[in-house]
This record gives sequence, C-alpha cells and structure tokens, in this order.
Amino acid sequence: MADCAPLIVGLGGTLRHGSSTQLAVEAALAHASRMGADTLMLAGPALEMPFYAPRILAAHRRL
Repeated sequence: MADCAPLIVGLGGTLRHGSSTQLAVEAALAHASRMGADTLMLAGPALEMPFYAPRILAAHRRL
C-alpha cells in the first residue's frame, strides 16, 4: 500500500476575512503542510452555514 499524506482540514474563523481565529488556523495548516500533510482551509465565505450566517437560515425558513 502506498504512503499517502494526511489531509488536514482547517475549519474556523468567522465570515470576516482575516479574523484572528482564521489566521491561527492558517498558521497551523502552514506548519502541517511543511511537515508533509495536504491541507484545506474552510473559513470566511466557505462557512456559509446557518450557524455562521443566520440570514441563510431565515431564507431557508421562507422556502
């Protein structure tokens, strides 16, 4: 079986680009990448879920 790099997913921050939480998660992912992991960051607009974006929840309720 071939060795595969782990995929580390960073999920955090707020809808505001450049939040302190987002910057911290990005720093952790950068370190993981330097150590050989594949990384994926989900923050800002990618977090458009009802918990993070109440306007979406309200729109779904209208449907």
